[in-house]
Amino acid sequence: MIEPGVTIPIKRLQNMNFEHHRPQISQSVIDTFTRLVDEQDAKGIAKYGMTIDDASDEQYEWLRMALEEAVDLAKYQNKEIEKLRKEIHRLRTDKSRIFTQKVLEENLDLSKEVETLKAMITYLEARLNHGAK
Repeated sequence: MIEPGVTIPIKRLQNMNFEHHRPQISQSVIDTFTRLVDEQDAKGIAKYGMTIDDASDEQYEWLRMALEEAVDLAKYQNKEIEKLRKEIHRLRTDKSRIFTQKVLEENLDLSKEVETLKAMITYLEARLNHGAK
């Protein structure tokens, strides 16, 4: 096992064979990425009728297309950030609402206890006054 924060020499990393035992998270990334590449290839074939290997360099402005994809990526990330901010706000609001509700319930319980204690005091005072006569 490799300890966190330990630097491993490049030579040792190159000699490690992950083919049969890759870390679970790494394998998950590879599997997800492979699935997404396959899906994108299928979409490309459906849209253009060919694979990227078959596309002519003269037909496409690859850097322009990459830039357009990068712009879309930035928009998607920004949209996700906004979605997460809304969720954080909702959770904080819910937490605040739950806290307020608990405080109100505790105050109601305390009010009931105070009323019970007042009644007990009144009863005890009446008994004391009755006994003093």
